[in-house]
Amino acid sequence: MSAAIVDIANQDVAEILANPLALAVWELVRRFTKPCSVDEIATLAHCDAGTAQTSLDLLATAGLLDKLPIRAERRSPTYRSKHEAIVLSYDPSDQQHLRLAREFSDRVLGSGRAAIQAFFAQEGDAVSAEPLRWRHRSYCSASLKPHHIDELKRMVRQIHDYMISVQSEIRDINASQPQDCNFQIMIEAVPADPPTLPMPQLYVVNRDRAEEVAARSASTGMHALSPRERQVAAMLAAGKTRPEIATALGVSLNTVATIGKRIYVKLGVKRRAELASRLRLS
Repeated sequence: MSAAIVDIANQDVAEILANPLALAVWELVRRFTKPCSVDEIATLAHCDAGTAQTSLDLLATAGLLDKLPIRAERRSPTYRSKHEAIVLSYDPSDQQHLRLAREFSDRVLGSGRAAIQAFFAQEGDAVSAEPLRWRHRSYCSASLKPHHIDELKRMVRQIHDYMISVQSEIRDINASQPQDCNFQIMIEAVPADPPTLPMPQLYVVNRDRAEEVAARSASTGMHALSPRERQVAAMLAAGKTRPEIATALGVSLNTVATIGKRIYVKLGVKRRAELASRLRLS
């Protein structure tokens, strides 16, 4: 499945970007391997059918969903995703484009910060021992050299790629399975309490990089890997040796070698450099 490349100044898309529920609805539809109904989306998005229908219509008008006609076996329209990710393309020399890109990024980050602040307002400084209540906050200032910056970029990309791979593997769902996200990552990582609706894979990039990012986002293949395979793939891409991976995971060298072979076959790569390139989305 491909990634959609859309102009950030597209009016239909602009209406969607200003509507967090519409973005969440797109991600929910993407997770179905079969066409889904308005009622199924309304259940998963915790909204009424009319609100879900409005979001679905917005997405269909913008060309991000297919609206399938009513047939004998179904009495209402159904929807399916046409894409695996959305790439917002902007022209860095166009002031309107720059403003729209900035406004969208600020809106997404602001929404995330608000949810995290709400959690801490409720949780206070208490730290739970429950694994699903894990959280981390840290602050550090430092004088960095270019190679330090490059290493930080690599590590942040690795975290980003891992989170995207977790999202990408969620397919073939039904409306009886809640799809709310229970964690949010903004370098700070805290439980999402109350749970939040999932957001899609969405990239805001310079027009010159749109095709490249779209190709990478649609072809990483991480959704085909098991959780352990994704873990090993990320460590291989980060340059870890097989003995280092075996020690970190508490498994044998033979196990790491076997998992590595499966990863290469599933992703269709032959060298570690190719693997790293497949996992690097930005």
